[in-house]
Amino acid sequence: MKKSAKLALATIEDSIRYNQYESIHVIDAEGNLVYENLNGKKTAKGDSVYIGDAGNLEGFILTHNHPMDSDRANHSLSDGDLKVLCNFKLSEVRAVTRSFNHSISLKSPCEYKDMIATITYITKQMDKEIKLNYELNGIDSFPFEDYNHELWTRASKVIDNLKYKRTPIKLWT
Repeated sequence: MKKSAKLALATIEDSIRYNQYESIHVIDAEGNLVYENLNGKKTAKGDSVYIGDAGNLEGFILTHNHPMDSDRANHSLSDGDLKVLCNFKLSEVRAVTRSFNHSISLKSPCEYKDMIATITYITKQMDKEIKLNYELNGIDSFPFEDYNHELWTRASKVIDNLKYKRTPIKLWT
């Protein structure tokens, strides 16, 4: 990734990290803003942003926040993020939370349906492990952000085409 794109992402992500509504920003390889939607709407299911009017985003980088007051505030990435990555043929999808920057990318284009079955299987296996850990050790679970991180870490090991990365934010540099 070019230095100009890294700088653009850092600026955007720092500005949206603590927002109460979801926003989406898409940049090109040079770091130029090519699309944004700042109109996250509060809904019964949380915040949502529409990207269907964005046009051709192939090869671009999408970043978005998970709103601080939503049930997704500590999520890393969702299956919806994977779907957007595949369907729009983006080079990367990023999500920022209070503590981390999360990223998924594909080594080559693929279909969402080809990956979601594996993600669902891994989720079911992890849920079984949590239940067993509770039954054996009385440990209920682990923080949701860690759950999602573990899910995407496992998925990227099983799905050769998928790359996942979680980077802690630097509060002081």
